Amino acid sequence: MQPCASVNPGTVKPGHNALGKTLLGFLVFASTQALAGPADKIYTPQVVKGETEFELRGGYEDADRGANPYQFVFDVGYGVSDRWLTELVVKYEDAAPGGSATISDLEWENVLVLSEPGRYWLDFGLFSELEYARASKDWELKIGPMFEKVVGREQFNLNLLLEQKFVSGANTELLYRGQWKHRAGRAFEYGLQAFGELGEIRQLGDQVEHKLGPAVFGSIDTGGNNRLGWDFAVLAGLNAAAPDLSLRFELEFERY
Repeated sequence: MQPCASVNPGTVKPGHNALGKTLLGFLVFASTQALAGPADKIYTPQVVKGETEFELRGGYEDADRGANPYQFVFDVGYGVSDRWLTELVVKYEDAAPGGSATISDLEWENVLVLSEPGRYWLDFGLFSELEYARASKDWELKIGPMFEKVVGREQFNLNLLLEQKFVSGANTELLYRGQWKHRAGRAFEYGLQAFGELGEIRQLGDQVEHKLGPAVFGSIDTGGNNRLGWDFAVLAGLNAAAPDLSLRFELEFERY
């Protein structure tokens, strides 16, 4: 399974900037206090009943804001029905180059398909993630819609997620993940990916992060109905709050 318009000419301050970017026809905004991780994923409203997924994701980001530069994620998922995929996730983070990675978060993710593929103008579904942070012992919920539109060989995906920590006084924030992919063939495809966050719902655009860059994709059959898929992206930070450079990869083995 499987993600720029006007710029405020005022002074840019770290973590505070009003900035709008258009990604391939989608006009979105994003911000947060807990910025996007380099191993984040773009989800699609596609589920195959009986499919077991084994996935390894990872990433690195160059930033001077105290964030963990290295991140790795391993998850196992299963297609319970044609409309429900559930996954258990373990996240590793390395606080500094040369340090040892430790388990930072445990997650339970779910993908619900709400439309029949190709029946409507837009395919859509619902994504949810319940996360437990081991260090702070805090819980966090992410939930929001997934959209997919296919035009010829062009595939567009967009995730809009509300993020809410369970700690007292925490604010609800809005995140986005977007993707364009040119479906040239399963062995090798190309496109763009974007990740960002938009701040508190009550003050959208107050704190923003935007990352955008080229991505490549591919998949190969490994015998029977099994498949190995991959993607890799190089993302540039589009504003002061985002890391200058982010690298991310994803390997997924699907077994039917």
